[in-house]
Parts: sequence; structure tokens; C-alpha cells
Amino acid sequence: MLSAMEDGLEEAVVGLREEQSRAAKGGKTAPAPSCDAAEAIAPVVSAGQAIAEFDAVAFSVECDPGAPLVAADPRVLQEAVSNVLDNALKYVLIRGSAPAAADPPAVRLLLRRGEGLGPRGGRRVGLEIVVEDNGAGAPPDELALLCTRGFRGRSPEVAQVEGSGLGLHITDHLVRVSTRRPAP
Repeated sequence: MLSAMEDGLEEAVVGLREEQSRAAKGGKTAPAPSCDAAEAIAPVVSAGQAIAEFDAVAFSVECDPGAPLVAADPRVLQEAVSNVLDNALKYVLIRGSAPAAADPPAVRLLLRRGEGLGPRGGRRVGLEIVVEDNGAGAPPDELALLCTRGFRGRSPEVAQVEGSGLGLHITDHLVRVSTRRPAP
């Protein structure tokens, strides 16, 4: 059974799909509401801080004061950031043998102004959300699979971490739907 949050996210995604459909048919679409991403994800950051403190993970958040508002449903933004942050906080504890493994586990969340290509090939200014950690990371041959539904990695260490392999898949889907990017 779906939780109330999942129901709300599904409604938000359905709403985005309906807007896309109207736009594709040449219909009028309502302008996307703007939200302050830092404000929208504040509950996610609070939960992340509590988890990090419990697991002795250094956790930092950096918000660029010049970061623009984003045209996004705050619930979708929360779910997407929560899934990625949750993965970072869980998997940073797998230290591996990299030089950074000697450092204490650390996760950093950055919200900053970013530039990219717009839908017609021109430059577009937007918000870049980055989650970094100093864990072992995924092997190069698994990178392309990380957003595949149910994929959790092949190492025995990853198998010890609780999860379903759905978080990055859901986040990828939410980002694609909300930014109108096609699936690969």
C-alpha cells in the first residue's frame, strides 16, 4: 500500500505529465510555481543531520546565496534529494581501500547556481544540487546501472546495507519528468 507521501508524489508526477501532454498538443500550461530549494529541503537536511550524527558521519550543507528559485513541486524536490542523500549517508560507511578511507566518513550537500543547456540548445541558468561523500564509491562498470530499478551493486559490502534499489531509480524518474528529459 502506498504511503500518503508516495500518493502525493504520484499526484505531483501525474500533474507534471498532464502539463507535458498539454504542452505537446499546443495547449496552454500554467507556469510552474517557483520555490526556494533550500527551504523546500530543510526537513530532509534535518533528518540527514540526525542520521549523520547517529552514525558519526561529518555532514555539511552549503547553500549559494545566489542560487535561483526553481520551478519545481517542493514534494518532488524533497523526495529526490532525500533519496540521494539517504544513499550517501548509508554507503559512505563502506570505506574501501582508497586514500580517503583513512579520513572520517563525510557527506556534503551543495545547492549552487549552475548553467546548462536549455531545451532549445541555448544556455540556461538553474540550480545545481550536489551530494558528495568520501565513501568507496561504485565501481566504474556499475555506474551506468545505478539508476536501474532494483540495482544495488554487486559487492558483498553493499549487500549488507539495508535498501531496495529503488531510491535512485525514483529520483531519476522524478528529475526526468520534471525537467522533460527523455529516458536514456
